[in-house]
Amino acid sequence: MTALNIAERMKALHIQGLTITMIKNKKIFQSEYGVRNKHDQFPVMGNTMFNVCSISKLLTTVLACKLIDEQLLQLDTPINEVVTTWTIPSNTPSTTLTIRQLLSHQSGIIDPPNSFLPYQKRWGYPTVEQLFLGKTEYCREPIIRQENQVGRFGQHLKTLVC
Repeated sequence: MTALNIAERMKALHIQGLTITMIKNKKIFQSEYGVRNKHDQFPVMGNTMFNVCSISKLLTTVLACKLIDEQLLQLDTPINEVVTTWTIPSNTPSTTLTIRQLLSHQSGIIDPPNSFLPYQKRWGYPTVEQLFLGKTEYCREPIIRQENQVGRFGQHLKTLVC
């Protein structure tokens, strides 16, 4: 894809700025396009920070599937047996939350409205526990697991096979 095609696609998709990074033959290639945001018009640079948001789910799923392939992890293992530094809160803890449910958007964890604002350097980097407890500027309400609730993608997923 040429730089012209990228600029055209960005315009068509209303994308203000992006960085494309590729690793080939153990070499890193990176290109930056556009501006950080429409308000300040500063150009995107190699060190520009973007919110990764849901794209991190792909990486997490790929890594989990690799661990499952290597038999170091099982899909139906309760998540609170794997994560030991904090627990996922639940308003009704009658069922055990599994890795499969998390990876297939069937956990009942739904982001509160108006949460996860863009990164602000002045707010620092919150811990996962701070985010779940609603003790950050990014997410001011606790994130609670609602049983029998499914994320917008989970309603279409019945099983996850790695």
